[in-house]
Amino acid sequence: MSRKLIVGAGPVGTALACDSPIAGDRVRIVTRSGRGPEHPDIDRVTLDGSDATALAGAAAEASVVFNCANPGFYPEWERVWPPLAASILRTAETVDAVSLGARS
Repeated sequence: MSRKLIVGAGPVGTALACDSPIAGDRVRIVTRSGRGPEHPDIDRVTLDGSDATALAGAAAEASVVFNCANPGFYPEWERVWPPLAASILRTAETVDAVSLGARS
């Protein structure tokens, strides 16, 4: 059984998280609110994905990190998106996982 870390619980992150247990994978979904789908094989973690140290801790044992984050309002993207994307990539490198951006 592999472990997936999914950052973001919007429509794409939620669909990915819900399909993964069917394939036999354990999932950890990370959001600032701690929300996400409820399932015995889905761990929900509350943290800010732009905190690379905390995100790397949540990614322990992950073989793949999915970037399904969608930072708030579009006008905030210039400020919020670069550190979030850098943190997700740094996390994947730290735990030696593959980093993927999920697409709908």
